[in-house]
Amino acid sequence: GAATDLELVQEFRRLKKHSRMVSLVAQTRLAELGALFKHAACVVTGDSGPMHIASGVGTPVVALFGPTDPFLTGPRGPGEKMVLQYVPPGYTVPWYGKNLPEGGWLAQIQPEEVFKALKAKSWIQETFEHPGKWGDDEVPERRNGRGPKATRILLVTLSNIGDVIMTTPVMTALATQFPEAKLTVVAGPKAESLLVGSRIIDRLVIYDKRGNSLQQLKFLFELRKNSYDWVIDLRNTLIPYLVSTKKRTPLLRSSQHLSMRQRHLEMIEKIGIEKASAVPFDFFQEEDELNMLNRLRQLDISADRGWIVAAPQAASQLKTWNREGFRQVVRRLLEIQTEPVLLVGDTRERETAEAIASVNPSRIYNLAGRTTLKELAVLISRCGLLLANDSAAMHLGFEMQKPVVAIFGPTHDGKYGCVGPSFRIVREPVSCAPCEKPQCRFERQTCFEDLKPEKVLKACEELLHANLSSV
Repeated sequence: GAATDLELVQEFRRLKKHSRMVSLVAQTRLAELGALFKHAACVVTGDSGPMHIASGVGTPVVALFGPTDPFLTGPRGPGEKMVLQYVPPGYTVPWYGKNLPEGGWLAQIQPEEVFKALKAKSWIQETFEHPGKWGDDEVPERRNGRGPKATRILLVTLSNIGDVIMTTPVMTALATQFPEAKLTVVAGPKAESLLVGSRIIDRLVIYDKRGNSLQQLKFLFELRKNSYDWVIDLRNTLIPYLVSTKKRTPLLRSSQHLSMRQRHLEMIEKIGIEKASAVPFDFFQEEDELNMLNRLRQLDISADRGWIVAAPQAASQLKTWNREGFRQVVRRLLEIQTEPVLLVGDTRERETAEAIASVNPSRIYNLAGRTTLKELAVLISRCGLLLANDSAAMHLGFEMQKPVVAIFGPTHDGKYGCVGPSFRIVREPVSCAPCEKPQCRFERQTCFEDLKPEKVLKACEELLHANLSSV
């Protein structure tokens, strides 16, 4: 900082006498400041000149904004960046007025929020974490330089359908590296219908975390029928220590990735298993495909692929963009392409889908509540575009390498979104999102209510155009 900041430094020292703080305030020129930032793990700063210098040299930046507008004066350099901002109710940015809100602007950004942001990006780590360190019993065995060997593998996945879908790349990686191994998969009840029948999975064991003591004992007894060469636990439970195994993933772990999908792959990579896979996961079988195509013919849908699939609902209403927004986007999509729109979801979402289908009943088909998870996968596998909230449908679309426009609100697109040439994330950059809260703490859910259909439509048009250009 500048010489005018020295008084603030003295206040820091008074409050934090034992902290490892080094003050270079009033001791650097701008060029030296740039050199310092270039070697920093991250920079936390307000809307300032140093913020732009840090971003300009490619350093990760957490920028704290109050009455100024980050879209006008925010960090623009090549480095990663995260903006934290608080805008009091009744105020807009940029704010040039003298009547400041009660409690101030930046004072409303709590230190815990900044610290959480730094940890979420893995720009800082707890001192007790040791990434990449494994105990002696967890070092992968290698034979003849070809990597680890295994004949029986136990993989513990997650509970929610979308979370389980994000673990399927681990399953295909295991199938690629250990083609002769017997793979046992533990999954929650919701994902059973999606995983059952897969050629990759030898045995599927269902774990209901809400089950009673007797059910838990039966579950453990089922797992203990076999011994395993590897137990890979993506849920991070005690299961690897309750069964007989030669190697296991550790209970204490850390990750260098924010993306949950990448974290799962990183877990097997750390224990010496290649994460790359040439085997696509079989989300459906031939019978499911034939059943779904026959049903479409009964609905007088002549095309067997290329349609637009829209999943207008997410598991939580808080993760669901408004119905009218979907209506407007679907109406416009029907104007620019000839294929029909198929609306999907479960029985609870049929009413929402019906309201959207009323835009053009002759070209929009409401299949909500009328497909199994495997049949949903069939529809997505043959679509020309998938439009969805942060949901299981979105994850299916990415894993099957289809063009996907994903609408995000309160959830973190860095954690649950995907990265790829045919994947577009659309969100409204409001100060309170992503909050990852089960309930919105404001009267208006601005992350969705401020998201305009034009923004979603633009992303859809980009992918449709790219897809048509590649044909």
